[in-house]
Amino acid sequence: MTKKTFDDDHLGFEALGETFTKLVQSMEGPKVISIEAGFGRGKTFFRKRWAGQLREAGEVVVEIDARQSDHSGDPVVTFIGALVGALGEPDGARAKKFWDETKKWGGVAARSVGGMVMGKAVDGVIEAADGILTDDDTPDLLDDLVEGAGEGLSKAAKKMIGAQLAAEKARQELPAQLKGLLEALTEGKPNKRVVILIDELDRCHPDYAIQLLESMKLVFDEKGYVFVLMVNAEHLERIAAHRFVGWHDEKDDAAREPYLDKFVDMRLTLPAPEEKIAEAARAFAMELPKPDVPFGEGPEFTIERAAQVAADLAPLSGLSMRQIKGVLLRVELAVRAYQGLPVDVPLLVWLGFVNAVDGPRFAANEALLRARIHPDIGEEIERNVRQAAVGEDWENDVEKHIRPAMEHFVARHCMELSELSEQRYRLPAQLRLGDLLNTTAIVFSLAPWYIPRHQSMLDHVHSLVAG
Repeated sequence: MTKKTFDDDHLGFEALGETFTKLVQSMEGPKVISIEAGFGRGKTFFRKRWAGQLREAGEVVVEIDARQSDHSGDPVVTFIGALVGALGEPDGARAKKFWDETKKWGGVAARSVGGMVMGKAVDGVIEAADGILTDDDTPDLLDDLVEGAGEGLSKAAKKMIGAQLAAEKARQELPAQLKGLLEALTEGKPNKRVVILIDELDRCHPDYAIQLLESMKLVFDEKGYVFVLMVNAEHLERIAAHRFVGWHDEKDDAAREPYLDKFVDMRLTLPAPEEKIAEAARAFAMELPKPDVPFGEGPEFTIERAAQVAADLAPLSGLSMRQIKGVLLRVELAVRAYQGLPVDVPLLVWLGFVNAVDGPRFAANEALLRARIHPDIGEEIERNVRQAAVGEDWENDVEKHIRPAMEHFVARHCMELSELSEQRYRLPAQLRLGDLLNTTAIVFSLAPWYIPRHQSMLDHVHSLVAG
C-alpha cells in the first residue's frame, strides 16, 4: 500500500496543506509567503509533508534548509545552487544549455555573487570581478576599460572600476539566468511556477538571515517564483533588532512596521488547535514501552491511561510538540532504565509535564488524581480536620473524624491504590496488610515514598538527556 504524504499527521496539517496549495496555485506573479509558528510547533514537519503534497499537485518544488547553507555566506549562491541542483543531471537539451551558460557562476567565490548583484561588500566584489572578468569572452576588459586613463591609475583603482562593471554585468544577466532556470525547471509542466520552501531561517546567523531576506526580495523578484518562509516571526523580529539597533525602539510600538512585512506579501500561520495537540500527545504516549513491573493491576496503570494523561495535560501546558516529545522521551528512558522495579507510567507522565512547566498550573487538574498523594498527606488531612473542628460540637472527639476524612480522600482521589499487592505499601516488618485498613497503609506507608521515588527516576534520566 502506498504511503500517503500525511500518513503520520497528528496535528491536522493535511487539510491546511490542501488550502495552502490552492492558494499557491492561484498566484501568477512573484510572491513571498510566510507560514509562521513558534519553535517546535511543527514547521519542519509541515514543510516536508507539504512539499510532497505540492509535487503531487504538479508543482515544481525546491526545498532549502537555510541552516545548512549558512556557512556559504551568500544567499544568492544558495538560491542559484538549489535551483540548478533541482535540474538534476544535464541530460535534456534545455537543461544542458542552461548548465553550460551557468558554469562561470560556479567558479565565482561564494561570498561574492550576492555582493556583486546587490552592490555590497566591495572586497568581495573585487574578488568576484577577477572570477568573471577573466572568462574567455572578456580577457582584456580591465585593460581596455582604463586605456587612455593615464599611467597614474593604480591597479587597485582599475580593479574597483572593473568590479563596478562586473556588478552591473551580473545584474543584467541574472534576470535572464532566472528566466532560463524557470523554463528548464518547468519544462513539460502545465504551470510555469517554482515554489521555493525555505526552512530554519530563524536558526541562522542574524546577518545571513537578513541577507537571505534581502536577496530573496531584491534579486529573485521575478515572475514564476513563489517563496514560502517557514519562520518563527517573533524570533525574526529579535534578529532584526539585533542587526538594526533601534528597530524596536519606536515610541509608538503599534505604528512600527514589523520587519518581516518589508519582504513578505502574505503572512499565514500554522495553527495547532488544542484538540489536535491532545491527539498528537496521545499518539506519542501510546508508543511508550510497557513497564517490566506495572505498579498496579487494572486500567489505571496502563499505557492507555498514561496516554490519556498526556492528552489532558499537553494542551494546558503551553509546550510545543518538540517539548512534549522531550517530556515523553524522559518518561520512556525512566521506564527502560528501571526494568525490574514497579513503575507507575501515568504518574511519570504527570510528573514529566509538571517538571516541564510551572507545577502549580496543574494543581487543580483532575487528569491523575492520585498525583495529589504527597508525602505529608496524612498530616495535612489531620491538620485540616482539627482546624475544621474548632468551635464544632465534636471538637473534643476529633480523633474519630480523622479516619473518615482519610477514607474520603482515598475514595475521592486514589481508590485504585487500595488494591495493590502487599509489598507495594512497604509496611513495617512487624505489620501485615490485614492488620491495617488499606486507607492507613496508603496514607502513612505508601504516600511518603510513592511520588518522591518516581520523581527521582525522572531526575536521574533528565541528567542523561542532552539539551
